[in-house]
Amino acid sequence: FLIKSLPAVNHMYQFSLSVFLKLFNAALKENADQDALSSSTGEPHTLETRRRSGGDISDKIANLKSSLLRRTYFYVCRSLFKVDRLLFGMHMC
Repeated sequence: FLIKSLPAVNHMYQFSLSVFLKLFNAALKENADQDALSSSTGEPHTLETRRRSGGDISDKIANLKSSLLRRTYFYVCRSLFKVDRLLFGMHMC
C-alpha cells in the first residue's frame, strides 16, 4: 500500500505492471535456481522426492514472497529521489 501511495508525493513515482512482472519473473527465476541447486541429486522430480528433500509448497511460496518483497523494496528505494528517502523510511516503520 505504501508503494501505491507514492504518486501522491511525486508524480514520478508511478510503477507499471510491466516493471512488477519483471520483478516477479526475476524472483521466480531466483527461486527456481535455488531449487535446482538444492535438488541436484539426479533423482526424478516426483512428489515423494520433493517431500523427502523438504521442498514443501508452503516453504517455496514463503521463499518466493520474501524474494519478491526484497526485489520490490530495492527497486523502489533505488528510484526514490534523495529528498523523499527519509519520508519513505518513516512510512516503512
